[in-house]
Amino acid sequence: MRSYLLPFLLIAIAVGLIIQTACAPIYVPPKVQAPLLSNAGEVHAAASMDLARHGFDAQAAWSPYNHFGLYGDFSIATHDSSLPNTETHLRHAYGEGAIGWYTRIDDGTRVELLGGMGFGTTATIWYPQQPTLFLYGPPNLQTDTQLYVARGTYLRYFVQGNWGTTRSVPDTVNTLSESGFALRAGWLQFIHLSDSTGNDAPRGTVFFEPAMFIRAGSRTVQIEVMGGSSLIFSQYRYDGSTIFLQFGIHIMFGRGM
Repeated sequence: MRSYLLPFLLIAIAVGLIIQTACAPIYVPPKVQAPLLSNAGEVHAAASMDLARHGFDAQAAWSPYNHFGLYGDFSIATHDSSLPNTETHLRHAYGEGAIGWYTRIDDGTRVELLGGMGFGTTATIWYPQQPTLFLYGPPNLQTDTQLYVARGTYLRYFVQGNWGTTRSVPDTVNTLSESGFALRAGWLQFIHLSDSTGNDAPRGTVFFEPAMFIRAGSRTVQIEVMGGSSLIFSQYRYDGSTIFLQFGIHIMFGRGM
């Protein structure tokens, strides 16, 4: 399975990089949820930073019953240094919830299938060196020092599959590593979206987000790295980023090895 997913993921990330060099959606992808639940009573918590966008994610997952999980995520970004103009900022806040099914194929391999929805607000803002006019609202040359390129609120519906392996480090008792892949897809529905052309209308689009992750540490606390790409199939494009790279900490309790 890994031999099929890895080339596909690398191709998707490459496509995302090409899109990013030209134009990209205002939508900000949150971190992919991939705790790899294993048994009832298991609890996971994670916190990470997006190295590309200076954003932060906090996640939690809990399995109240065998093969059934509850998932939650909150994501925030306040500055995007990867944009072409260093005076441009990307503000973003998003929260989501999901339910899922999981199983263990063997002692080390785990599979998760989940679906959920979330709500977010987002804005691309340009800070000029000289006071300028707002694109929205009454002009005021003395107080208006930022310009909204685009801003909006949206709902996000998604389904996702996770596959990963867990291995104990040889000759140790309390050390393990996990790695895997995730494929997330869904529908992004902007409830409100305004841009520099004055458009203000609901817009919907399909998104596809492959990712890969690796984490290592003790059986309770692990360091985690996750990278992936966000592909938006829409004619509406705005300054933003399609690549995400997350680095953080992952904590878990109650796992039966």
